[in-house]
Amino acid sequence: MEAPDEESEAEENEDGEARSARRKGEKRNMNHRMDIRAAEEFKRTGKHTYKDVLSLIRAAVTSAITGVIGPVGVAGITDPVAPVSSMIDLVKIVDATGMAQYKVAALTADASTAAITEGSAPTESEPTFAAVTFTPANYGVVGYVSKEIRKQSPLNYEEKVTESSRRALRRKLNALIAAAIPASSLDAAYEITLASTATTGAAAFDASLLSNIILAYGGDEGVDGQAVLFLNKKDLKAFAGVRGTNEFLPVYSIIPDPNSPSTGVIKDNNGLSCRYCLSNDVTALCDLSLTTSFKTSMFYGNPQCCEVPIWGGLDVEVNDGYKFAEGLLTVRGEITADADVVAKNGFVVVKAKKGS
Repeated sequence: MEAPDEESEAEENEDGEARSARRKGEKRNMNHRMDIRAAEEFKRTGKHTYKDVLSLIRAAVTSAITGVIGPVGVAGITDPVAPVSSMIDLVKIVDATGMAQYKVAALTADASTAAITEGSAPTESEPTFAAVTFTPANYGVVGYVSKEIRKQSPLNYEEKVTESSRRALRRKLNALIAAAIPASSLDAAYEITLASTATTGAAAFDASLLSNIILAYGGDEGVDGQAVLFLNKKDLKAFAGVRGTNEFLPVYSIIPDPNSPSTGVIKDNNGLSCRYCLSNDVTALCDLSLTTSFKTSMFYGNPQCCEVPIWGGLDVEVNDGYKFAEGLLTVRGEITADADVVAKNGFVVVKAKKGS
């Protein structure tokens, strides 16, 4: 019996991967031998035929070649640089859920004391009061987000639309406050009468404006250290532009709060200072078109003298039923609120006019 060929037996014992590798090696050796024969033929005849043409025309693939696509990265959704005013965070928030109306009694004047004549009763005197009534009013915002965004984008647009709705509701509350405070009958006033030739309220900005506003608040016997100046950013820039008459240096120093961009401290060179809060809903004094009648602008006072009752809280809901056929998510925000001043002389409102 003939002995089995060792090479054949080894080939049978190989697995598929090893066999493929061995055959590739044999082919490379064969190609090498063919290259030697081809070189000898070229030396003898001066001719050579390339059979593997693709190996000669194949170019390197680079990222600049049309059709080469790399992964697209996304970094997230950035919030706007312009924040919402912090006015709503400074005033007094009241939960009025379950009330048809909300009322606050304000003491407007104290009783007065008179001299007593022996044997007679003192002159009668009682304090006076005023009632402030808050009535619920509804405000809402609605927006839509496609469901397809959930499938196609790793960014959470749904959350950002929800956050944007919340900011929109906060802006509405700020607008309510900015309108309610100057309109209140409980306010005091700091009235500025400018020259008859003045055309805008910009003429009111001088080295004493801030101190006059601060000292006009708190009655005849007090200065409230917790008061805040609510003003338009245009007026803050107008304060920054006031210069001294001798060295022409800035009269006012403005120090923004790094944790709350809409607030900060403003002070004059005499050291008198106050906190400020910016709101685009406050009328700018520097932009007032002056007439012979007083017009209101910025106001100064303790923010807790303004109350904002809220019925049911600030609600933002996401629902997929309303626009189901269109494949849209509905983001709807709603708030029920009111705002008003609840303390006599709780704010001093800056008013300006030109002389006749």
